[in-house]
Amino acid sequence: MGDKSEVRRKSVLHLVSGECAWETARHALSLAAAESAAGIEALVLAPKGSWAEANAAALGAECATGGFGAPVNPLAWLELGGAAKKAGAKALHAHDAKALRLMSLAARFAGAAKSATIYSAGKAEAKLFLGKTDLAICASETILEAAGGPDRAKMIPPGVDVAAHKKAAEERESKRREARELYCSAKEKPLFILAVAPFEEASGLGALIEAMTAIVAKLPQTHLLLMGVGAFHAELDRLARVTALEEHVTFLDPDPDLASLLAAIDVYAGTRLNDAAGLVLREAMAAGRAVAAVDSGCGAELLEGGKTGVLLAKGDAESLRTGLLDLLGNRTKREHLGRLAAAHAAKRWDLAKTAPEMAEAHRALIIRGK
Repeated sequence: MGDKSEVRRKSVLHLVSGECAWETARHALSLAAAESAAGIEALVLAPKGSWAEANAAALGAECATGGFGAPVNPLAWLELGGAAKKAGAKALHAHDAKALRLMSLAARFAGAAKSATIYSAGKAEAKLFLGKTDLAICASETILEAAGGPDRAKMIPPGVDVAAHKKAAEERESKRREARELYCSAKEKPLFILAVAPFEEASGLGALIEAMTAIVAKLPQTHLLLMGVGAFHAELDRLARVTALEEHVTFLDPDPDLASLLAAIDVYAGTRLNDAAGLVLREAMAAGRAVAAVDSGCGAELLEGGKTGVLLAKGDAESLRTGLLDLLGNRTKREHLGRLAAAHAAKRWDLAKTAPEMAEAHRALIIRGK
């Protein structure tokens, strides 16, 4: 594939626009940091004041700003290309559709190769990414199928920092105490459910709050943590109040340190119907948490058809209630599924393995383009 010395410093710029979901931006930062450690210098380019810029240091990534102003300047691609040229980048890697569109012209200006990760299984988006890149990376088999198979794209799963989750697991009891002090006042040891999704109507979080009514009636020590951002936040907050669940539901801002939070919870709820990449679902499994996820998107793929977690036939309140109560009321089952999930994640998605694979794909792309 060529000697590593042939690849210049800051060879790859990972592009994250202001439209990029925070969990996708988080993955881009983690990947850039791990790629650099694997021998190909990578940098994240993101909008000034963005989540990516604010949290880059926490994830060990180098981040610069430029090319993604809001509103977007008609010549933003030129600014982006200039930034790429200044960094000496030989490849640009987009993580969202807006970054992809700007990248197409910017890469030509900078004389760089074009690559991108596809996080959605939509055929239209897959077609867009395939048409504008030299190398398209699919985040799951579900997405690879939508993109037309291995002849048209390459599948490299989003990596998870398994070592960070193992370290957090060693401090699980202290993490649980901290969570109890921060989020609830239950006299009994609380049972924590975590769901991470965009605060939008299609996320399934409304159904999860409805399910909590019956869950709390049976297990009053249960507490729901909802992490995300979005316009539907006010409606979710209203729903928690009208169902008298204010003391059992806490809304959290996106946090780069998912390992500490996942170490504190008991069950992760995957409520999204069309989550094709499963970025946080993979994190929950790597943390050894029991997972209940809707059988949609990549849910069945990641949970191996239900071998490493509970698959829910639907994302409605009744399905969520049944699946979550099954786990919350059975510690032995939770721990068993958690162990299976952690072993599966370590084998398939360890960032220490996936990042060198991505680095090698970029290295080959750069050398091929010389």
